[in-house]
Amino acid sequence: MLKDILFSTAAIRCLLPKALVRHYSLPIALLADLSLPEYTLTFPLRKVPVLFSLHQQHLSEVAAILFYLNSLASNRDNLVPADTTANSYFQVIRWLSFFTSEYVPALALCFKQLDGRLPYNRPQYDDSLSKIAVMSLMLEHHLLLHNGFLVEPNHITMADLFGASCALRGFNFFFDAAWRKDHPITTSWFLNVTSSPILKDDFAAFQFINKAHELAPQ
Repeated sequence: MLKDILFSTAAIRCLLPKALVRHYSLPIALLADLSLPEYTLTFPLRKVPVLFSLHQQHLSEVAAILFYLNSLASNRDNLVPADTTANSYFQVIRWLSFFTSEYVPALALCFKQLDGRLPYNRPQYDDSLSKIAVMSLMLEHHLLLHNGFLVEPNHITMADLFGASCALRGFNFFFDAAWRKDHPITTSWFLNVTSSPILKDDFAAFQFINKAHELAPQ
């Protein structure tokens, strides 16, 4: 039987959509080949993740894809509140938007300079690190006030899953031992969420860094 296709790569926004497809055994093919006509002719912006559908409109933008995948799961684990008028429903949307539009871009401007995918630009790098520091303090404070979760006390939602998966790049490159000492609640949240059934396989080999990577002068 022909399946819808989730085009995804190693990009951090793709991690959770792929994990949801696998965890819930959804009838969606996972493909990383971005040369296929289903991708090149349908998604001219050349971004991932995107969903090529055989039966309805195609989807781009990770938040829309996450909501769609959640709707397909027979056991949704209450990742998204069922009441679409509830404040918690809007909070999930809020945090998905924050991580994809603010958090990930700031991290990417830094780590892509470290691995050579972006040219050296020290002022841009320092500015992004400053933004990450502000967002990290905001996140730490929010988690402190909400019992260690983004939306609902003692319950992992789609916001937590996506936020923790996005934070991986921070822990890969910048959130070293000193940072973790200053942000213990965020660190605990990250470990708790990434050890949940949906994400645990993707984080099985994860290890903390002792010292943050530094941008070498050029």
